[in-house]
Amino acid sequence: MIIIISTVSLGIAVFALLELRIILGYWTRVHPHKQPDCAADYDNLDVDNLPTVLIQLPIYNEPSVAAALVQAIDALRYPRDKLSVQLLDDSTDETTRIIESCLAEVDPSGSLFTHITRADRVGFKAGALQVGLDQSDAEFVAIFDADFLPPANFLLQAFAPGSPLENPDIAFLQGRWTFYNQHQNILTRVQSILIDRHFYIQKPFQKSGPLTLHFNGSGGIWRRSAIAQAGGWSSDTLCEDLDLTYRCALMGHFGAYDQSLECPSEIPPNLQAFKMQQRRWAKGSAQCARKLMTRVLKSPALASRIDDVHMLLGYLIHPLLFVFVMIWPWVVFSGVDDHVLLPLQTTLVLGNFAALFGFWSTYRLRAKENTTWKDALIEVPVALALAVTLMVNNTVAFCAGLLSDNGTFERTPKQGGALGNTLSHHMATHWVIWIEAVVGIYGIATGVMLFADGHYIWGQPSLFMGLALFGLLLVQLGPIAKQRWRQKAVIVS
Repeated sequence: MIIIISTVSLGIAVFALLELRIILGYWTRVHPHKQPDCAADYDNLDVDNLPTVLIQLPIYNEPSVAAALVQAIDALRYPRDKLSVQLLDDSTDETTRIIESCLAEVDPSGSLFTHITRADRVGFKAGALQVGLDQSDAEFVAIFDADFLPPANFLLQAFAPGSPLENPDIAFLQGRWTFYNQHQNILTRVQSILIDRHFYIQKPFQKSGPLTLHFNGSGGIWRRSAIAQAGGWSSDTLCEDLDLTYRCALMGHFGAYDQSLECPSEIPPNLQAFKMQQRRWAKGSAQCARKLMTRVLKSPALASRIDDVHMLLGYLIHPLLFVFVMIWPWVVFSGVDDHVLLPLQTTLVLGNFAALFGFWSTYRLRAKENTTWKDALIEVPVALALAVTLMVNNTVAFCAGLLSDNGTFERTPKQGGALGNTLSHHMATHWVIWIEAVVGIYGIATGVMLFADGHYIWGQPSLFMGLALFGLLLVQLGPIAKQRWRQKAVIVS
């Protein structure tokens, strides 16, 4: 057992050091040389030489956001003779009717929008994107998920003079996600910290060196020829964006990132929707690792294999934490000396420090947000607790991804303009919640046992993990209980 816990602790330490490398690398290599964002020079755009652009909008049962999406795309400033839009609609509900109604208003002649429906969801999002791509010869392809609302100047800014897309070796340009419901509740505020860490710290760090930037699935523009050379979209993973990124990188075509190229989107407003999104990302990244890791390790095209392995195996931290929590109490009870336990538990401290340092740094960098240090004192620790409580949810998904390339692309539910709606009445309870309950009770019980036996220091990891998971369970059970109460009330009435 000591060999297992030592191996797991070493893995946690490696992850923590890699995270610290990114954060410290940002502060020392990027931030001192960071220039303020400048307004794009639209006046000097040579409109006649702008490239043709296809906008693809993959949609599946998105009735609350479909209309706003169509209106936002219709408002984009770009020469209409160089622009085409595909609504890739796999919906089985009223979304299709809503789209048809919107198109009848904004584009009755059908000169801009094409509404493409499919009888089945073969290949899910990747399959829909490839079907649409086969029907267009545009030079560039912009992709927006249904909850994204690109600003009117998004395309003009992307192709402004000096754009990375002027380099034929650049496969795509990724914009920065922003969030129109960021301040809806504590969960959306905390999630924004987790995601903004990626866009404020990780991507600028990767951009500063010969590191692989990956496409985030939405809010960006692809070079059509790069997609074709990589073999097109593939549906054998649930992270088709990460998969295509690395297939392009293996051929020497890398991505670029523009932090000033902003695109508002929606953050899942409740835990069930957030965990669903995390399961898809964890499983998909594991599938990409299983599919591409051998080629990545052998490829001379990738400058930093350590970072690429870290990217593909990023969700491995959750299984490592899970194994640690499950066997740690019995390692302590087995009578292992304190001088052995100390470095093992220190790896958790190092991991927590790396996470807190990253979240605090993100808070500092979001200077334009209307937040205070008091907000940080609440939201940064909650962000850490939220990241920890994903341990069970993401472990199940990551292991499933390593073992199988199958899986249904679970769409993250959207609320659109109905910001008071938590979506709980639209979602079924996932069975993972009961595993979380068992692990939470296990953590609390073993933590109490360790404290009762006098192990006040060594009992802290189990107790903290258990309380965090149990708190997560209570937060999730509240909406579930309310939903069942409403259902019973309807039946009685």
